[in-house]
Amino acid sequence: MTLNRTYADQSDSALISELAIVLRAIVLGWLSGTFTNMYKKILFPIDSGPGAKKVMQTALDMTQLCNASVTILSVVESEEDSDPAHPEQMSEDAVASLLTQAKQVFEQRGFSADTIKRDGHPAFVICDVADEIGAELVVMGCRGTGLIEEGHEDSVSNKVINLSPCPVLVVP
Repeated sequence: MTLNRTYADQSDSALISELAIVLRAIVLGWLSGTFTNMYKKILFPIDSGPGAKKVMQTALDMTQLCNASVTILSVVESEEDSDPAHPEQMSEDAVASLLTQAKQVFEQRGFSADTIKRDGHPAFVICDVADEIGAELVVMGCRGTGLIEEGHEDSVSNKVINLSPCPVLVVP
């Protein structure tokens, strides 16, 4: 299928007809599973940061769009790995509660979700778990620390992008 790229000479009915062909191709692609089979297993690492709800919404949307299964991961951080603004990531109980709440949100939207709680450095744990579960996509947030030169090395999302065994969708 080729599109006539010069629309000025086309009548309205010819343009509508051409757009209908494109729309039909998109719908057929959707129905045949071309779009829904892109990512079947999504890893969603969550923390208690301020952007977590926005990232969760994106993870929910991707799960629905791809008809995928999702695994929610949260990392119990050591004192040297933790963000001083979010000390709750050092608490086993707080991380367990966060995972329970996130799982409930997915279940309320009609999706089942597995949860994993691990100890360690977030970037390395995320990449290890992505590899272990065979994730085809990681959906995660960022805090913007990698945007400045001195914060680039400490950015969890930057490390995950560079080390992940699969594509990473970073939600700003």
